[in-house]
Amino acid sequence: MMSKRLAIFLPSLAGGGAERAMVRIANLLAARGYDIDLCTASFSGPYVREVASNVRIVNLNSGSVAISLIPLICYLHRNRPDAILSAMTHANVIAVLSKIFMPSKIRIVISERAHISQSLKITSFADWKNIVLSLLVRVLYPFADAICAVSEGVARDLETYAKLPPNSARCIYNPFDIDQIDSLARESISHPWFCDGGPPIILSVGRLTHQKNFSLLIRSFKLVRKSIKCRLLIMGEGVLHSKLYQESVDLLLTNDDIQIIDFRLNPFPYFTGSSVFVLPSLFEGLPAVLIEAMACGTPVISTDCPSGPREILDNGVYGSLVPVNDEQLMAQAIIHTLQESKSNSKDVKKRAEFFNCDSIIQEYICILGL
Repeated sequence: MMSKRLAIFLPSLAGGGAERAMVRIANLLAARGYDIDLCTASFSGPYVREVASNVRIVNLNSGSVAISLIPLICYLHRNRPDAILSAMTHANVIAVLSKIFMPSKIRIVISERAHISQSLKITSFADWKNIVLSLLVRVLYPFADAICAVSEGVARDLETYAKLPPNSARCIYNPFDIDQIDSLARESISHPWFCDGGPPIILSVGRLTHQKNFSLLIRSFKLVRKSIKCRLLIMGEGVLHSKLYQESVDLLLTNDDIQIIDFRLNPFPYFTGSSVFVLPSLFEGLPAVLIEAMACGTPVISTDCPSGPREILDNGVYGSLVPVNDEQLMAQAIIHTLQESKSNSKDVKKRAEFFNCDSIIQEYICILGL
């Protein structure tokens, strides 16, 4: 009997949590004997190197998701997979649209990765892309064969936003290979801050965009420095790099106080070597970096943003939850965590095990009908 074929459709393999999670899902399913095609609108990004050798990469070569419909339809006619799993809102819209031109019955499963009412927030007519995407979500999402979301908060928000029936979006958390993270966290790093026995390091990781709200963290760090000698390391790339650097200069912070470094394919040794990991976001879906930091045994602090952090931290049992955009309370939480030794912190590694891959990947197999 031939093994079933699954197509996973993504915009690219850029350095984001959604892309990393989908590559992990592709690898885990391929390891279980399924034929996996990883279809990307643009074959680019650091996660290309993480794709397993038994996963076939299909470059639709469209350059962007918006014009990938015809290449995706051509792929479906040639390869006729049993199911297609798409991720991220604009890719989901294209995946459902392709259903109109299906050569045969192919199960369409879409995965929402972010708190959609926040990510598609419309503040003016200038937000025309969000206006169009918002309309397409409401019109097309009901035609998907199944919808999953990365957290309960994302699922319920999507149902309200797209006017879907209650409980029609199923929460399936991202799977994490905790053993692999533990192994990679043991690798050495050359950054001087982790070698000089200097002050404790506050770490944050994510795209340098408005959503991630690193400005809040920089301002909070300035307040923390009044009480504790420490350093702030932000790992990520994006359009706000220059703006964030200028904000740190305006606050009279030097390169020995704060650094913004490029994305690393293996960030886990940085988690292990840091005294605290902070997620300052305005909104999320299920922030992978928070779980990864916990898997490395690092104490964590997060804004209580929609959605994900409260679920991950079990309502604050495994880390501090701080109101969104409150730099004073964020600074207090950082000071408290730095003053508390790692040995006295909650067993965050045990909580991270809740997101281990074995049971979660089975849920994906079930919803995909494989």
